Amino acid sequence: MLHLLLSMALANPDLHNLETDYPEQYERRWNLSPYPNRIGQLHFVGSDLISPDWIPLYLERYHQKGESTDVRRALLYLMHRCDPNLHPSILRSYESESVELRATIVELTLPNRFDASLFNLSSRDSSESVQRELLLAISSNPDLPIKPIRNALQSKDVDVLQAAIRAIHWREAVELIPDLIEQLNHPSTFIQLKALYALSKLDRAEAKRQVKRRRFDQSTDHHVSHLAKGLMQD
Repeated sequence: MLHLLLSMALANPDLHNLETDYPEQYERRWNLSPYPNRIGQLHFVGSDLISPDWIPLYLERYHQKGESTDVRRALLYLMHRCDPNLHPSILRSYESESVELRATIVELTLPNRFDASLFNLSSRDSSESVQRELLLAISSNPDLPIKPIRNALQSKDVDVLQAAIRAIHWREAVELIPDLIEQLNHPSTFIQLKALYALSKLDRAEAKRQVKRRRFDQSTDHHVSHLAKGLMQD
């Protein structure tokens, strides 16, 4: 193990300096294991770990790929806590990573800043996990284009559809109101509810018209009928 650490450190001056100046901390961080949180996700614990100075070591562990996906995911979160901007090499490796890691890279990057390459790659990614994270990012980051929302509305995954509808609402994408109205035809009353609620926030008059046309106040779904009756009482 020591030989492996030394060879990697010599290939990276930052690692070499860390290994030389702080040998005990270096080896401890290299061998440290993350702990599961209440929902079973692994995270590294300890405020002393949070320092940009140690990113070279965490990055080396991440790129070695000798760790499990869950540990590498925990390393992504740790590096993000050290510096909100993930290292460029992580973004460059996006296409070669697992679905779980691709979704996490999108989650930790796009809500905070627009990276054109990552945005384009994730927009073409067919993974539902990645699509959900991309839509959440579009919802919260006004710098991101809204084009992927329309494509996501064709998904058969309810969670992706819900995220797309929420993105239309939060971004106030009135140009997508016709697409939103189309979701009122969805066989899932859950999607009908989310679409009607979003529509009511963007165009209340149109939402009332759709309630009358589709008789949502008579829906067998309590939540849909309750929302519809509330709209009709205005």
